Amino acid sequence: GTGLRRLTNDSRGVRCPVWAPDSRRVAYVGVLQTDNSIVVLDVESAKSRPITTVHRAAALGCPSWSPDGRHIAIAVGPPTPSAYIYEATDGMPAAPPERLPEHAGQPFTPRSWSPDGRVLAGTLGRRLALYSLTSRKYEMLTDSGATALASLTAWLPGGRHVLFHSSNRTDLNIVDISSRRVRRALS
Repeated sequence: GTGLRRLTNDSRGVRCPVWAPDSRRVAYVGVLQTDNSIVVLDVESAKSRPITTVHRAAALGCPSWSPDGRHIAIAVGPPTPSAYIYEATDGMPAAPPERLPEHAGQPFTPRSWSPDGRVLAGTLGRRLALYSLTSRKYEMLTDSGATALASLTAWLPGGRHVLFHSSNRTDLNIVDISSRRVRRALS
C-alpha cells in the first residue's frame, strides 16, 4: 500500500509487535546479535527504549499490554522461566519488575490482560490459567484434556470469556471463566 512508514531503522529483528491501548506506542521483542530486548517505541517520534534486555540464550515471550497502557507482562526464560510485569511509562526510571510466582513448580506464560486489568490469562504448562493480580493466586481454566497454546490467548469483550488456541493447532476454543465450560469457536 501507500503511506507506509518504517518505524525501526536498525539491524535488529522484530518479533511480536503489539499496539499499546493508547495507539501511540508499540512494544516488541527486539532481536540482536547477543541480546533480546522488550522495546517500547513511540510511533510519532520513532524513539525507542528497551524496558528489559536478556542474553540471547534466554527467550522472551511476546509482550502483553495492560488495558491502561502502564504495564507490560512477559515471560522470560530459560534457564529459569519466569513471568514478569514491567512498567511501561515514560519519563522517570521504571521500578523493578514484579516477578509473578510459580504454581506447583511450573512457570506462568502471561498472554492477555482482562478488560479491567485485574487478571492475566495465560498458560501453566499446557493448561489455560488465570492469575489474579489482587489475590496473587492462580485458577486453572482447563484440565489436561483441553491443552492450550500460549500463542493465542485473548479475553473477549465483557471479561467473561477467554479465547484460546488448542494444542492441535486447528481449533479455537472459548472458555467461560465462571463455569469453566469450553466450547469450540472454530475448527
